[in-house]
Amino acid sequence: MDRILSALLMEGKPPPLNVDGGDSVRVTFRTEDVSLPMRMFVPKEEANGVTLAADHLLVPTHLLRKIEIDAGSAAQLSRRQESDARWLLVSMETELGYLKRGGPQSNPDWIPNPVTRARPLEVGTRRACGMVNPESAKSRILDILRTRATLGQPPLANADVREITMLDRQQVNRLIRELVDDGHLRIEGHGKGARYG
Repeated sequence: MDRILSALLMEGKPPPLNVDGGDSVRVTFRTEDVSLPMRMFVPKEEANGVTLAADHLLVPTHLLRKIEIDAGSAAQLSRRQESDARWLLVSMETELGYLKRGGPQSNPDWIPNPVTRARPLEVGTRRACGMVNPESAKSRILDILRTRATLGQPPLANADVREITMLDRQQVNRLIRELVDDGHLRIEGHGKGARYG
């Protein structure tokens, strides 16, 4: 089962569903296309001398579909205690550099590190279906803008923020207004040409 799980995760496919029926176990494999970014990511990391266990692969596979992950979600995915799952996320943040912490310190969530070498975790390569809460969204936008400024990249447009946060246009406008009012952001331009930095 570990080999099957790793083989699925290396292709960006979700883990199988296991149902214990007492004297038997039913394993369901969901039909899903191979994720090319994930398929390229694993051999590249191995070439860099990084061996990724199934637990390490569960997180980026989850982030192909969702915008963030917290210790509770990681515990469910890995079937571990929440404290162990938190340790996994911290190690992927501090040792591997794949993740970046966001949200409140008491109950943080982790997002893909914008400057990570873990390409499948970049914005735009995953089919996100989750929605972050407004505070996490603010933290994430500010982190990405700081990184982009450091790298000399242009500020974000409304469409960029919508893609990153999975919020609609009105929600993004409200979020940006709050960040501007709090002195964290400035708006350059008007209408569709507006950029936030």
